[in-house]
Amino acid sequence: MEQDYEMLLAGVTKFDLDVSKHLTTLSTGAIILLATFMDKLMPVRSVRFAIPIAVVCFLLCIMYSVKLMMLAWACNASITRLKVILVEPEGDARTRKLETLMIQVKKLPLPSKVAFQIVQYSFALGIISVGVFVVANLK
Repeated sequence: MEQDYEMLLAGVTKFDLDVSKHLTTLSTGAIILLATFMDKLMPVRSVRFAIPIAVVCFLLCIMYSVKLMMLAWACNASITRLKVILVEPEGDARTRKLETLMIQVKKLPLPSKVAFQIVQYSFALGIISVGVFVVANLK
């Protein structure tokens, strides 16, 4: 039973954490670049709506990535506590600690697939918006 929770938490959080870190970094960099060149972008008349859409999408990506990273951190903390409890000798105290931890783990909101998809699609839409703006304003 303990191994099931450990495998579930470890499998979900490692991938989510890695992707969330990378997309947060890329989204933040994209926002910084857009803000840096904003004075050169705004005089352009064609497809101006694409830049605000891109910024909103990148912000959405960052917000949900941070949420996923916080949940991943909580899952990793539960795994660490589980490993510490499993080292203890068999007995009533260990059983009570395991039961308490399992109740807490069951209450823990695992990173949802919907939030992970929001991160992916908002980042993709932000990149597409920037691409549309660039292609529409090529001269």
